[in-house]
Amino acid sequence: MKDNIFYILLVILILFLSRIIPHPPNFTPILGTAIMAPILFKDKTIAISIVILSMFLSDIILGFHPYQLVIYGTILSIGLFAPMTKSYKKVLVVALAGSTFFFITTNFAVWITWDYYEKNLNGLLKCYFLALPF
Repeated sequence: MKDNIFYILLVILILFLSRIIPHPPNFTPILGTAIMAPILFKDKTIAISIVILSMFLSDIILGFHPYQLVIYGTILSIGLFAPMTKSYKKVLVVALAGSTFFFITTNFAVWITWDYYEKNLNGLLKCYFLALPF
């Protein structure tokens, strides 16, 4: 158990730093960890807690925003659907589906929350299109 605590704290620290240290937009290992942590730690509760805790700790420094709960909820959902086995096909499917789900939900939250885009179908499509580079 002592080893697990060390590795849990190490992963939290790495994820925390990955968000704090300058990096390209949306280029952090958060979603990858949400998918792989259940395999590594064999306990989904611990695995998801690691990711959410590291997000929360880094958001204390980075700041919170109106759609923060959408991001946390999306990451939580992806973690819940993460496979518990090293099936490469399942990991690949969850990685692709999870990234797509994250893109759709978080950008929908941006569209709904911010006044950058018109509140119609064209505004929503523009929001998704302009988010593609990120």
